[in-house]
Amino acid sequence: MALDEVRNRTAMVQVILTIPDDLTTFAWQAWERWQSTQAELQSPYFTPEFTQAVSLVRDDVEIAQLFEAGELVGVLPFQRGAFNLGKPVGGKLSDYHGVIGTPGLALDPGQIVRDCFLGAWDFEHVPKSQISFVPHAKCEGESPQLWLHEGFEHYCRDRKASGSDVVAKTWQKARKLERERGAVTLTVHDPSAEIFDLLVEWKRAQFARTGIGDVLASDWTIQLLKNLLASDSTALRGVMTVLRVDEKPVAICYSLRSRGVLHGWFTAYDRDFGAYSPGLILFLKLAEVAEREGITLIDLGKGDERYKQSLASSSCSMMEGSVTTNCLGVWLRARWRSTRTWLDQSAMKSMGGLPEKIVAPLRKWILND
Repeated sequence: MALDEVRNRTAMVQVILTIPDDLTTFAWQAWERWQSTQAELQSPYFTPEFTQAVSLVRDDVEIAQLFEAGELVGVLPFQRGAFNLGKPVGGKLSDYHGVIGTPGLALDPGQIVRDCFLGAWDFEHVPKSQISFVPHAKCEGESPQLWLHEGFEHYCRDRKASGSDVVAKTWQKARKLERERGAVTLTVHDPSAEIFDLLVEWKRAQFARTGIGDVLASDWTIQLLKNLLASDSTALRGVMTVLRVDEKPVAICYSLRSRGVLHGWFTAYDRDFGAYSPGLILFLKLAEVAEREGITLIDLGKGDERYKQSLASSSCSMMEGSVTTNCLGVWLRARWRSTRTWLDQSAMKSMGGLPEKIVAPLRKWILND
């Protein structure tokens, strides 16, 4: 649907706010139906279970129920922060967000945000297919994916045909790793506390080295990951995949899974094995057994890291921006995004954690991070 057509079809909706605990069975089932039957909503983050899981560890989660002519047509889950500034459920942890609703739904995001009594709703990972949000987007990105619907061999042929040698080179490194360090094995899911603690240790060390904000420093984040890891629901559960060499863990990936979609959430590895690219080996071995495990798509999450680009056989276009209901908010967010872009491109990026330490208080105030 073209943007002009959306503008012409956009209708006012009635917004009724609720919290996850008060969501009716009818609304939950409608949400499940919309999410499970539309390709663009297959991400685990769009499931009602994800919103529910976050609400168990935070008390600021709300759901905007959207009605047209008395009929429920969609939902927009969000977190309400200080000064009534909204953000996606899970905040920085959310790699997909937006409206979950009937196919072809044409909305006015500004009206919805106003009726939620929010000054703004910031987003970083709204699929571009939700074109009602296009006027509010400031920049775009891609979420790289491994498309495995036709099997691993087809994926390998597709990568080779596109000019990528990632499969051949990764298998070479895997053989070299086995020759030089020991037997290489993959465990698709190991929910043990030891592996979880090791992943958190590695990932937090990586955050400290790179100066990226440590999202694992919050107690609620750790509890959320543990809760999802304990779930056995096909709709949403945590999956912890481990690559070992002679029984020693060398790479770990914590993913979210919803039915046939696996979304890589947190990946880390033992730096002593870095020369062998253990993360690449893990993902390729996981793709190799995907059909047996019932996995048809592995989403690597938005980002331009080399390993994501080399592995990807497809991608989902994403938007970043803000639905803002006042002029001051528009100006502040525009200035913040310009400053962040400058920091990312400047020499300051190589100065470890300095930019994060300097701008974190400002970001907290402007964006309610």
